[in-house]
Amino acid sequence: MQIGFLQRDDALALLTKPIPNFPDTAIPLTVAKAIYERVNGQPYLLQLYGFLLVSHLNEQNQQTAHLEEVAMIEQQVLSQARNIINTAPETVQTALEALALGKTPELKPRYHRWLKRRYLLNDKNKLNIPVLGEWIKN
Repeated sequence: MQIGFLQRDDALALLTKPIPNFPDTAIPLTVAKAIYERVNGQPYLLQLYGFLLVSHLNEQNQQTAHLEEVAMIEQQVLSQARNIINTAPETVQTALEALALGKTPELKPRYHRWLKRRYLLNDKNKLNIPVLGEWIKN
């Protein structure tokens, strides 16, 4: 069974209004859009960004998130999400590094399926999660 990526409107709604009484101004649409662009609707990373951003707001006793805070929590997101890379077979890890550099590696069908099942490749066989590619490059 697979969940797949969230559609843009669903992802934005999840970030801006995760529960009925969530404050309307806590995560502005511009911030939600920036997060969506970083994860392309990948559910786990989307939820992780939202959770860490709300936690940050609470820690800072702040009512509204700002764009610069998306970048600020990104390292936390990536450190918690590193399992995506660490659980990949070695061949897939090498392929992910190539994909992060904009290359298109030759893959055996089983490794291609591994990437596709996890929605790491888009329909053009490019890396599907921009923030993951940037993390791999660094």
